[in-house]
Amino acid sequence: MSTKVSVLLITYNQEKYIKECINSILNQTYQDFEIIINNDCSTDKTLEKINEFDDERIKVITPEYNQGINAALTNLCYQATGEYVVFFAGDDMLREKHLETTINYLESHPDIDTVYVNVTQIDENGNIRTDLGKDFNKTVDASTANQLHYAFMQGNFAVSPGMVVRKSALEKILPLPYSIVNNQDFKMHIDLMINGSNNCILDDKLVLYRFCRNKSNISAPTFVTEVRESLEFEYVMNSFLKIKDINLLKDIFKVEIEQTGIQPYEDTIPYFIGRMAMLSKKSAKREWGYHKIIEFLTTKENFDILNKRYGFVYKNLLNLTSELKNTTFHRCYKYKKLFNKFLVCSIVLSIICIGLGTVLVICGLK
Repeated sequence: MSTKVSVLLITYNQEKYIKECINSILNQTYQDFEIIINNDCSTDKTLEKINEFDDERIKVITPEYNQGINAALTNLCYQATGEYVVFFAGDDMLREKHLETTINYLESHPDIDTVYVNVTQIDENGNIRTDLGKDFNKTVDASTANQLHYAFMQGNFAVSPGMVVRKSALEKILPLPYSIVNNQDFKMHIDLMINGSNNCILDDKLVLYRFCRNKSNISAPTFVTEVRESLEFEYVMNSFLKIKDINLLKDIFKVEIEQTGIQPYEDTIPYFIGRMAMLSKKSAKREWGYHKIIEFLTTKENFDILNKRYGFVYKNLLNLTSELKNTTFHRCYKYKKLFNKFLVCSIVLSIICIGLGTVLVICGLK
């Protein structure tokens, strides 16, 4: 039996919250939906709590072993029968008009494939958090080019809880990469746009998003989370190399093209995108851009292409490193110089102290 909407719910060890979550879906003002739950081999009573519901619209999938977020979402997408799919987690809740608002918007805007909503953050006990001071979703111009520009130069601009996507658009980016954890939604947003999907971010706060301080949460602000995000960064940024539409590239980087005079061509896309990244204020993006350029320039053929297109010669390659100020490399070099100066000063001071001590001893003996 097909339905209009498939709510795809991922859950792992969320026995404390899963009933609230499911009830928030069942209590929607819009009722033409199915709920497909991926219980990712929970070791607590999550599955028992789910089985307490007697509703034929609820279907549960349990994989053979714990596989993670993108594996769960991919499996759920393949099972969905709805025209629209909603992404959701087992510790969050939907406001009662979420489906009514988002589906009506998509129905009346056939040119839009994805709708993002804003969220209200709650703590472990369901209390609204007032210590954050800003929304997760960024205010970004609705055009695909401007959103891709923000994503490229800055970072993520939307959150995935409660996002609604036309299944036909989602199928173009499946399967989702299983290994991406903390950047999985960011990559999904980018890939949807690169594959031609337009989106809209609604101001309506239609999701209660549970942000726990529990350090076992993969999104908790810990050292491990930051390291994982950093390690995933290059893979996510590589998505931009898939853009082959020259007009789209010109639209995304129109300001940078005007500033530098560097135009994109079909045979120079990796170099062009690398050069654009080196204009970012984010040091990690500048470093990534430099890496893409030197990867492109490993062959004589590509050197010849750049020489033909831009008059690029070996001296230009050497000069690129001067643009890596305030990056990891630059900071390490600066700290190394400071350390060396400190070391020299310490040695000199020690010699002076030893010499002074020797003189005092000799004077005392006399």
